[in-house]
Amino acid sequence: MSDDVLGGLRPRLISLAYRITGSRTDAEDIVHEAALRWLNADRSNVRSPDAFLTTITTRLSLNHLRDRKARRETYPGDWLPEPVDTGAADRRELLDEISFGFLTMLERLTPLQRAVFILRSAFDCGYGEIASIVGRDEAVCRKIFSRAQAAVMLARPGRPVSGAVHKALLAEFLQAVGSGDISRLALLLADDVAMRGDGGPGAPALKRPLRGRQAVARFVVASRALLPADAVLSLGELNGVPAATFQVQGRCVLAVLIECTAERSIDCVFAISNPHKLRAIGEGLAA
Repeated sequence: MSDDVLGGLRPRLISLAYRITGSRTDAEDIVHEAALRWLNADRSNVRSPDAFLTTITTRLSLNHLRDRKARRETYPGDWLPEPVDTGAADRRELLDEISFGFLTMLERLTPLQRAVFILRSAFDCGYGEIASIVGRDEAVCRKIFSRAQAAVMLARPGRPVSGAVHKALLAEFLQAVGSGDISRLALLLADDVAMRGDGGPGAPALKRPLRGRQAVARFVVASRALLPADAVLSLGELNGVPAATFQVQGRCVLAVLIECTAERSIDCVFAISNPHKLRAIGEGLAA
């Protein structure tokens, strides 16, 4: 983006598109398209560059999300958001405390609900502005937000643990997996723990979430054998929380995140091996 206005708004637009689509790669493409439309626009008719670019970015993101929903039936397994390496300061600002688990919860919403919810809750847009962006009446937008908020609150687990506790639990989780100790691993998991895995094209995928302490513990330990023998474990930060990646010759082949709301209990395990969602991860994580 060569325009000063675009340069100043780019982080905010990337953040908006990422929240709606769940993909940083797609978010960057969407913002690039929005930038092209801004550069080719008749500026004399644009009162607010911010409003113009927010509208274009939201609508492009909505179109992308609707297309993806239509293609979901052919996706090979569970679909998870694209994790982002937030270890670097310039990437951290793109997320602003939006966790991987929260992005996953947003998948429960319709594309329109998701856009309205994000514009209102994350970007503090007024209902009049939201109505103009999504092409609905203001009263309708209020109802959409209310229903979306109720759905998110219903799906949201308790308050997440501190970063230090999260990091310690992840370390214990990895040690138990590495040693093959199913019993030790099971003790770290909640009774109703869920595991979700996004393999996608060319990588093993869970067809549906796996649930239950023993089932998840056994599966995780058994899955360790599927990693290449020369895979190197690295620890870092993805989506603002401690995370683990496994790399082969500098290329990330697996990212693992956990969600915890109790000091000694892991509520959810996320494993992403889809190569398209891991392309930007690797160099930013330090061992």
